[in-house]
This record gives sequence, C-alpha cells and structure tokens, in this order.
Amino acid sequence: MKVFVETTWGEVLDERRRATQDFLLVEDEKIEERKEGEAVTPRGRPFRQIPYDSAFRHFLDLEASAISKDVILEMPDGSYLLLKKGESVKIFEVKAHILRLLVNVGEEVLEDQKIARSLSLKGVERAVRSPFSGKIVYITQVPEEPSRYIFVLK
Repeated sequence: MKVFVETTWGEVLDERRRATQDFLLVEDEKIEERKEGEAVTPRGRPFRQIPYDSAFRHFLDLEASAISKDVILEMPDGSYLLLKKGESVKIFEVKAHILRLLVNVGEEVLEDQKIARSLSLKGVERAVRSPFSGKIVYITQVPEEPSRYIFVLK
C-alpha cells in the first residue's frame, strides 16, 4: 500500500515538464497516475509518494483526530482514497510488545469487534477490540518500547 501527500510541481517535474518520479494528479476529484519520464502539463494538484510507515506524521493530527494535510491512500484493491485537510477520522492507538492483526486495511469493522491480539512482555495475551465502527484506512507501527500501533478508520 502507498501513501501520497500534496506537493509542488517543482518536486515532480523537471524544466522540460517531464515527471521526475511517479506521482498522482488530482483534478476535479479525479485521481490519475503519472509515470516517471512522462511529459506532463501542470494542471490540477500533484501528490508524491512518501514512506508508508512514517506517513502518519505528514497527514494526521493525532490530538484532533483529523487529517492535517490532503492525502491519498492506496487501498489493497488498488483504488485510491482522497482524505482532505480538516476531515474527521477515527484514530486509536494500541501499545503492545507484540501485536497480531486480525484485520487488514480496507476492511470494515464494527465497534467492539476483535481486531488484534496483543502480547505483553510477561507473555499475557489479550484481545484488542475496536472502539469504533468504520473502514480501516491506515495502520502503522511506531517503533517504541512497547511498540505503539496507530489505527485510522473512516
């Protein structure tokens, strides 16, 4: 899965208007792929790919449970989901030594549904339940001790 954030034309096009990297173009709510080396007429809004694991730092406001910058998330089926700045999402965090997911990005979950199994340092296993209903649009692990997992639902 991939994450794309809005960028400038200077970051994705060279002086001859050729794409310097693969990126997505958003125009009139339509999302199109552009490939490196392709000639591009600058119109609409370009979105460049960023590393998935740390992407939340670029587009999530954890305190406000909102999108802080326009972002496009690629879903497992290859479709794209555009989330706009200020849009409300449901965010929750889980801390665990080891977490085994029972659901994946793109799946709909219900409130109180088991979504993972956590294992503590003492070997205690517990069910992790979703505090919200919705579609899981992003999951990542933050490398800390114990590990921190961030779930984003729409």
